[in-house]
Amino acid sequence: SRERPSVLFVDEDNQILRAYSRALGRDCNVLLAEDGQEAIELLSSGSSPDAIVTELSLPQIDGAALYSWLRRERPGLAPRTVFVTAHSTTLEYKSFLRDVPNPVLLKPVNAPTLKAAIDGVVSAPQP
Repeated sequence: SRERPSVLFVDEDNQILRAYSRALGRDCNVLLAEDGQEAIELLSSGSSPDAIVTELSLPQIDGAALYSWLRRERPGLAPRTVFVTAHSTTLEYKSFLRDVPNPVLLKPVNAPTLKAAIDGVVSAPQP
């Protein structure tokens, strides 16, 4: 396994993407996407991150739809997805979150918590 995991961060807020990149750029290879569609295009063009960190609430293709796409098209990445969202969004996605075993972190999230979640999904045994 690689020493530095490759992580795709998906969020429509550029400031959050830059913060992720600054906070975790020394620990992992960072890929950035501003929405679910851009993430799907990156993954379809051959990008193979070790983990994905996505906001749930995104325009057009949200985190839940991205997860559904992953389960169909890149099933190995679905369990390696971490959801990050605001508390208010967790209510909107309550049934989705109840049905997925993935980690869900509430914003604002600090770098150690995010890194621990990434490490957890990257090191988990794959089915």
